[in-house]
Amino acid sequence: MVFGNNPHHPGSQTTDSQARIRDYEFTYTVEGQEGRLAWGRNSSIVAATREPFAWAIAADGRTIVGSDTDGSYFLTVQSADLMELCYTHSGLSPSKSIVATCGMITRKR
Repeated sequence: MVFGNNPHHPGSQTTDSQARIRDYEFTYTVEGQEGRLAWGRNSSIVAATREPFAWAIAADGRTIVGSDTDGSYFLTVQSADLMELCYTHSGLSPSKSIVATCGMITRKR
């Protein structure tokens, strides 16, 4: 769900407009990991932004929190190839858009 617009959710709406519900395919490429820290870049089928992200893996090995240039991640490992990813960013982001989403992501080999 998004209020407003950003590179992944283009449009002319402002944050005062109605929420839009959209499904997009994103790719998260983990470029490195050191211990419980992981980093990489993401892009969507709409915007090839290659936005950097940083994730930290909790001691339980299943919970991951992180950030990118304008939002926050909360991930839960479901299995070796499946995670639930939730992402938010507030109207304080550079685009002034508001985003909240959760979905399952699968590892591509």
